[in-house]
Amino acid sequence: MARLTKADWVKNGIKVLNDNGYDAIKIEHLCVKFGVTKGSFYHHFDSISDYEEELLKYWEARTLGKIIEVVNSEMTPKERLGRMIKEVFTVSGKTELSLRAWALHNRTVKKYLYKMDAERIAVNRQLYIEVGIPKESAGDLAEFAYTAWLGIQCYYLGASSQKEKSVKLINEFLSLPVKGLVSDLI
Repeated sequence: MARLTKADWVKNGIKVLNDNGYDAIKIEHLCVKFGVTKGSFYHHFDSISDYEEELLKYWEARTLGKIIEVVNSEMTPKERLGRMIKEVFTVSGKTELSLRAWALHNRTVKKYLYKMDAERIAVNRQLYIEVGIPKESAGDLAEFAYTAWLGIQCYYLGASSQKEKSVKLINEFLSLPVKGLVSDLI
């Protein structure tokens, strides 16, 4: 039998969530998948709810870590915005979709997801303001950009040339206000 640390349980759980969905986050299934006993699980976690909370904390920290890295970089606001757009499309659509489906049935997941949505939109809003979008329009544009990203990530679960075309198209559309080409539309 393998020995897993608490960190191993969490990292492996995120992979299971990504690959198999939230229905696979069950003690028995995870123990079989990881080749360990239930005792290993209960050595690190008091309950499945405790484990789920740790998964969500890890996902949040990992996701926010990337965002903070971009926001705190020495790049210009326009470069940070471009980098943020590139970074968000490296996030697995499967994980996002699994979390959103799970949130329909789990209040804790819903709480974390709503918090992350709000934080991601707030960062985008601030970046849009920094590149010159009026404050009155920056929030709407940030929310549109975020929901477009979610749609693309969840629609194209795997890599495809069409996904890349969609990403390029939405990036070009979202850069128009930044370039001042359609400022009267926002």
